[in-house]
Amino acid sequence: MLRVVEDLAKIGDLLDALILLEIFRSNVADWPADLAHSAPIPDDRRLPMAAQSLAVRLGVPYETARRRVTALMEAGFCERVKGGLIVPARTLAGPRLRPALIDNASNLHRLFAALSQLGVLKVWDEARPLAG
Repeated sequence: MLRVVEDLAKIGDLLDALILLEIFRSNVADWPADLAHSAPIPDDRRLPMAAQSLAVRLGVPYETARRRVTALMEAGFCERVKGGLIVPARTLAGPRLRPALIDNASNLHRLFAALSQLGVLKVWDEARPLAG
C-alpha cells in the first residue's frame, strides 16, 4: 500500500490523488466493458462529475474539493466541461500521469498477489455472493 501511496503522491498530496482518481472513476463508471478496454476513449464519452458530487463521495467539504480541483485544473490534470469535471485522455497518456498509473498498476498487482498467497482473497471471495 505504501508503494501505491508513493506513486499517487506524484500527482500532489494524497487528497489530490484521491480526487483525481474519483473524477476518473466517475468518468468511466457506466462504460460497457468493451468500451472501457479500448483506447483512447474520446473525452466527449467521459461522464462529467459535478464538484458537489465529488465532495460528497469523498466526504470532504465542498470548499476543499473546489480548491483542490482548481489546483488540479491549473496543473493540467483535469478540466471542467459541460456537466462537470473530466480527466482528459491527453492527461492520462501524458508524461506526468502515465508513469504513475503504470507503476500503480504494477504495485496493485503485487499487492493482490501477496493477498492471494496469504489466502485473503479466498476468504473474501467465499464471503461475497456470486454475481449472476
